[in-house]
Amino acid sequence: MFKRAADLGLDIGSKKTKLAKVKRKGLEWQLVKYGCIDTPAGLVEAGNISEPEKVGAGLAGLVKSMGLEGQRVVSAVSGQQVYIRNLVLPRMSRVESREAAIYQAVTFLPIPIEEAAIDVFPLRDFEDEDGKKSELFFVAVPRLQVDNLDLACHTAGLRLVAVEIEPLAINRIMLPEYASGVRALLQIGASRCYFSVFSGHTLLFYRTLSSFYQNISFIIGEENMDFESLKNIQEGQFRYIVRDLISEVNRSVEYFNIQHHPQKLERLWLCGGGTGLKGLDTALAAEISCEVQVADFLPRFILPADMDDRAKREINYDLPVALGLSAREVI
Repeated sequence: MFKRAADLGLDIGSKKTKLAKVKRKGLEWQLVKYGCIDTPAGLVEAGNISEPEKVGAGLAGLVKSMGLEGQRVVSAVSGQQVYIRNLVLPRMSRVESREAAIYQAVTFLPIPIEEAAIDVFPLRDFEDEDGKKSELFFVAVPRLQVDNLDLACHTAGLRLVAVEIEPLAINRIMLPEYASGVRALLQIGASRCYFSVFSGHTLLFYRTLSSFYQNISFIIGEENMDFESLKNIQEGQFRYIVRDLISEVNRSVEYFNIQHHPQKLERLWLCGGGTGLKGLDTALAAEISCEVQVADFLPRFILPADMDDRAKREINYDLPVALGLSAREVI
């Protein structure tokens, strides 16, 4: 079946709203267009859009300036109210599997089924001593969260065609040599921090951590939250900032290793704006039982020849979610 990359990827964060368009070029993607604006203060918190029409009105200016009115867009939901689980069920048709997964979700989903937007898709088929089985990926969010995202896109003049979660978008644009074995992504954004574990393209584990940036902004101020300021944080301040993050990551790694024995985490990749903090990878590697590296997404993309270093940093640290959403294969 013919597949193509989606036209646009949209990442609406609490501080910045990012829009990107890529097209496939062999094993790489060509960056066609990208743009970024400030998200109106207080309208997006922990992934929830409280006033979608105001957010959409701000986004409309960026859409118009980039000449993207009316185009298809893929976006992401995020926050603590994203519920995921890998389910193992007897093998059955896709329709029956979805119905069975939703029926089972009543036992673990903390929101009413009728108030949830749910997606279920197969990961693999296998057979054990009990017969033929299927492993399914289940994700649910409050329906209002998706409805508000759709309204924001509609107000901005875009057509929302798909919604997914951020770790899947980031994993999509990892270099092939990064994607082997069992590895984690630690995504550090302005209002949320996520720890997710993959084996191949299968998401095994997902957890929302405390806001890393709240500690940074306490020290350097909201107005100085940029890459250069992160690089210049002093050693004493650095220890204060990373102490709680290291503790939370350590607990997440230990919990994953216990729950998924004998699978063990082999490598942790850092991504997102917070990875500009110099020495964060070294500090984490000293405390957890796996290799830690900062992810470099730029080799996956064909960039304009005249792009300067500042723009490249923005793409590598702030744009991966939007880029990964735009690179999503849609039917």
